[in-house]
Amino acid sequence: MSATYDPVTFISVLVGEDRRQATFKGRFAWMLHELVKAGREGLTTLENPAPRISHYVYILRKAGLTISMQEERHAGAFKGHHGRYRLETPVTVQEVRRFSQKKMPEIKKRA
Repeated sequence: MSATYDPVTFISVLVGEDRRQATFKGRFAWMLHELVKAGREGLTTLENPAPRISHYVYILRKAGLTISMQEERHAGAFKGHHGRYRLETPVTVQEVRRFSQKKMPEIKKRA
């Protein structure tokens, strides 16, 4: 991982046709941002390795987002299959904050 890695840690979006507001923090914000960036191509754990992607997708689905998964085969030393995830729900990104933009808590001085 490079020293310039600055992941998304907060995202605010308008969801679907009714444009309901939703916000996500931490890895869930990062995952939604990655899905938005991937567009119709979607993403896989082979192309975007990260811990627990299926769990992040599960939580985003529970929040009302439709995320499809298409099984794909792959070859190589560890041949098998993997999932390609695609965000199907239209979202409009309102705000994105990265780790470097995180507000640090104020430190109160003792009297």
